[in-house]
Amino acid sequence: MQPQQPSYGSPQPSPTPYDFIVNPGAAPRRSRLPGGNSVVSRLLLVLGGLLLLFIIFIVGKNLLLVDSTNTPQLIEAASQQQELIHLSGKAVLEPTLETTTKNFALTTQLTLTSQQRQLLVYLKDQGHKVAPKQLDSQVSLATDQQLTAAASSSTYDATFRQIMLTKLTTYKQTLQQAATKTSGPAGLALLNKDYTSAQLLLLQLNPTAQP
Repeated sequence: MQPQQPSYGSPQPSPTPYDFIVNPGAAPRRSRLPGGNSVVSRLLLVLGGLLLLFIIFIVGKNLLLVDSTNTPQLIEAASQQQELIHLSGKAVLEPTLETTTKNFALTTQLTLTSQQRQLLVYLKDQGHKVAPKQLDSQVSLATDQQLTAAASSSTYDATFRQIMLTKLTTYKQTLQQAATKTSGPAGLALLNKDYTSAQLLLLQLNPTAQP
């Protein structure tokens, strides 16, 4: 009778009915995607992400585009308003000014003062605070001297009207240029209102002119 051969290695335990609880092994990995790992589910997820990025891009463009493109024109318009307010304010005090011209100067002063205040608030809300030096950049000493000389030669009324005609026309063009670079509804509404007022002031100054 042959002697029993020794067994090598660790003995293998016999399976029990509870092995799946004690030693469950590697559980199959489940997909975190809704609907499993199907191609359709993955495609829907990708399309949803692209749609979200597109919406973020459009919203961001509407919020930021105005600030970065039309700000120089808006600041220039505010400085032109300052010059027009300055000129009309001085003209109201001129005793030789005709009644119709004085009414125009007073209307210009009040209208542009209100509109400038609204424009500066709009710029501040967009993150652009206009410094007093920027605001006074269009105020011209040469123009003031021209009007002083006109007052001495009794031609103040005609000289003032011609100067205002030129400066209002330039101001209206600045508003138009700013509007072409504006996409936000608030900015467009503000510029359109100021543009219409500039047209009305030009008509008051020169009723025979075409708007």
